[in-house]
Amino acid sequence: MSTNAVLEKSPTPDVVGEVNADGILVGGPGWGVHQVSQKMVATDPVLLRAVMDRTDNPLNKVGCAIALGALDEARGYLAQSPDTMRKKIFTGDVLREEGRYVEAARHFTLLLDEARGTVHEAVVLQHHGKSLFLEGRYGEAVRYLTDALAGLRADGRDVMAVKYTELCLGEARRRIEAERAGADA
Repeated sequence: MSTNAVLEKSPTPDVVGEVNADGILVGGPGWGVHQVSQKMVATDPVLLRAVMDRTDNPLNKVGCAIALGALDEARGYLAQSPDTMRKKIFTGDVLREEGRYVEAARHFTLLLDEARGTVHEAVVLQHHGKSLFLEGRYGEAVRYLTDALAGLRADGRDVMAVKYTELCLGEARRRIEAERAGADA
């Protein structure tokens, strides 16, 4: 089925950049990030697979595979990709999506040393903050995500990178407040 046919069948397509009824910040055709879990998810697996099949670049397929929950497939695309910063970031993302949060945070800490002072620094800060968030280290996540957000805005990064960072930062702060409220009770 063509992507157009899939889009035509969708009665109420989700709007990119908006949180849909399922609590997912829509990132693109067929995928987004869940506002509470902060995990990449497929909102329309058929459409996402169609988008994925249209590209020959293995790195463009990695994020789609992650959203589909096809982590073995994502690792296969990583193995086919040149050794770039984007590949290194996706490598950490796969670790994180596998639930290997400590390893992912360690990976991003090392990657941050390599990215410091480059155009990649804010993105690595964002991914590191998200790993710390998923590990439950909300205070540390807030520090990294705050720095990431400032860098993403200063770099004029795309709106979605800013929105994802804001979403994760807000959820980390909410959880810190919930922990404080629980401790005060």
